Amino acid sequence: MSTSRTLRTPGLLLFVVCWCGTAVGEDAPAAADRPVVSIVGALERITLPDLKQRCSVLASDSLEGREAGARGGKAAAAYLQTELKKLPVKPGGDRGGWTQEFGSDWRNVLAVLPGADPARKSEVIVIGAHYDHVGYGNANNSRGPFGLIHNGADDNSSGVSVLVEVADALSALNPPPARTVVFAFWDAEESGLYGSAHWAGSPTVPREKIRLVINTDMVGRLRDDKVIVMGWRSAAGLRLQLAEANRGPKLWLSLEDAVTSDSDHWSFYRASIPTIHFDTGKHRDYHTPSDDADKLNYDGMRRVAELVACLAESAANATELPKFRRESFSEQAAAYRPSERKPTPQIRLGITWDPESAKAGRVLVTRANPNSAASRIGLLAGDEIVRLTGWSGGSIEDFRTAIQVARSPIQLVVRRNGKSEDIPLSGNLDGDAVRVGLSWQYDPAVPGCAIVWGVVPDSPAARAGLLAGDLLVRFNGRPVPPVSTLNQWLRESASPLQLDIERQGVLQRLEVPVPPPDGA
Repeated sequence: MSTSRTLRTPGLLLFVVCWCGTAVGEDAPAAADRPVVSIVGALERITLPDLKQRCSVLASDSLEGREAGARGGKAAAAYLQTELKKLPVKPGGDRGGWTQEFGSDWRNVLAVLPGADPARKSEVIVIGAHYDHVGYGNANNSRGPFGLIHNGADDNSSGVSVLVEVADALSALNPPPARTVVFAFWDAEESGLYGSAHWAGSPTVPREKIRLVINTDMVGRLRDDKVIVMGWRSAAGLRLQLAEANRGPKLWLSLEDAVTSDSDHWSFYRASIPTIHFDTGKHRDYHTPSDDADKLNYDGMRRVAELVACLAESAANATELPKFRRESFSEQAAAYRPSERKPTPQIRLGITWDPESAKAGRVLVTRANPNSAASRIGLLAGDEIVRLTGWSGGSIEDFRTAIQVARSPIQLVVRRNGKSEDIPLSGNLDGDAVRVGLSWQYDPAVPGCAIVWGVVPDSPAARAGLLAGDLLVRFNGRPVPPVSTLNQWLRESASPLQLDIERQGVLQRLEVPVPPPDGA
């Protein structure tokens, strides 16, 4: 729990001098002289001690809340430049320096990792985070109390520290990324997104060459593994790119349909540039003096940093990157979200059974519904079903699935009170047999995939764990085909079906045992 802050910090200027006076290391050796470093090896550069150290500095009382244009904000900018000078990156600001100055004595801090591929190095991936906060707070930017230092540990020393770690990791790659990567530390975000808006209007790289912007703001309070993601619909295929980048961290990505204007991603999204924003959500310390470094989830920050690094590395090395989807401005993205209401299962047999017997895997009929298939077949209350096409004992869940997938006519064997031998019965079930039990819809924001729209209860798909909203990525190891071909595959493919899906940003494989194809 934080304590009240002093209003003055005499040691600040000495602190700044120490930062600015830090010696810069020698130039890194050329890429050809270094060993190969893949993204897996580069991620080892992202460490908890480094994250903690950077947050302890950026969220310290000495920086007086990092208000844009104030001495604490300037000190934070100086500290970032010192940290960047330790990495094999180049200054990305104006006139060959590290900063881009603008507005009311504000400054963006910029670094560049040049691309290595002659054909793609002119294209740019931007990774950004704002480093300013609200100083001592006022009625316009704080939830109070005012007059105390607002350290802004989560908002946004967390995103800044993650960004420095990502810069460290990506600059360790050998070979380097094919495209150029800009690491941007925005100033004056809290005043109105001024830093990112200024750079978007006057970028230090050709604006038309910016292919993707990634923004990290408030990523320090990971709870229940949940990371909020905005902008994934801004370019076709970004959802799947996110999932691929998430293979290691395995975070739960809350994929938001709307894109709000409350952080620096907005400066680029509104300029029709593909944009992804990450945050871990607001909390009661948001914009208060109690947003301190000791409350951060550093392991969560490490995992977010890995996700950002993997996404950036993938984008920087992709053969091609998708263009901005202007449809994302106006489309009703919720139209591509399945209803939370589950489909009503079709009643094919029409019986109820004793729940206590069912727990032991016995189907003891307590009622055959009037005008049902069960009545027509001749089932009576008190009968025990011991065999049904595709089922001869097992769990009640297996029995329910057997009813759904059975083709008429079916064969049953029942044990009836007063009869010394089991009785065979046969007849037609109501409705149609279900082979898989799923419906789907295509989404233009996720080409080559299909969204699971509905899952029939008790169907093979439901039993395998498929859920409405899952993204079907591959079918039996192949890309998802057009609708007519997918229908054919579902009808004719041998059991089990192998479905690669993405659920909340996590890729997984499900196997769906199904009945033999028609005619088999």
